Amino acid sequence: MVSVFAALSIIASTVCFFMGSLVFLKNPKGYLNIIFLLLCCDVAYWGFAEFHYRTAESAATASFWIHMNFLWPFSTALLLHFILIYTRTNRLLKQPLIFAVLYIPSLIIAAIAIFTNRFSSNPVQMAWGWDFGTPDTLINILCTGWVSLIGLLAGLVAIIFYLRLNPGEKKNQASYVVIGLSIPVIIGTTTDAFGPALGLRMPEMAVTSFAIGVAGFIGLAMWKYELFELTPQAVASEIVSTMADGLMLVSPD
Repeated sequence: MVSVFAALSIIASTVCFFMGSLVFLKNPKGYLNIIFLLLCCDVAYWGFAEFHYRTAESAATASFWIHMNFLWPFSTALLLHFILIYTRTNRLLKQPLIFAVLYIPSLIIAAIAIFTNRFSSNPVQMAWGWDFGTPDTLINILCTGWVSLIGLLAGLVAIIFYLRLNPGEKKNQASYVVIGLSIPVIIGTTTDAFGPALGLRMPEMAVTSFAIGVAGFIGLAMWKYELFELTPQAVASEIVSTMADGLMLVSPD
């Protein structure tokens, strides 16, 4: 019988893939839309693998899917990348070093996850299905800490951006983004990082909380404030808003 938490994993995976595809199709050439799609696909795969190891028929099968769940380090890197684009931190994004800092550690951690048992010991049968043991090793603490730190940094950048905005539609839109992305950062780091570090056994909820944040808050922002929409009116409004107050419109006559 599939446990509630296993069902949540596959539902969250489906929601993330659907929302990522929906946003991408709104503007396939948009940089923000592309990164959002990659972020959603990464978490969708995470939930897909999580569902399979939770519902595995044997420890060997569970171990296979635990090792296949190797893309999780990219989730917070893509999250921070998304936030940097959304908050228009152009100076940072023009520096190649920022991409190295974001993605090279994630690539190394992903390689360790798939080829070694540094992050997971033998699978353990829990009430919510198979789960992985967490070795109390320095490399596990450092890598998990790095991924959590990047996620917290993404939340901090989003909050600072929100606080600096003047009241208006843009700030209202940003509030949904901040809340929507804060949910998986707070819940995910609690259940997937801090809990195991403190020796507490609980089902990982990063994927489910991400789906709640994306579907509930960012989805609402898409509907209410046209987040990710790229229309001529929006572009014109954005250009005019950045021009000086002394703008004059001259008729050809």
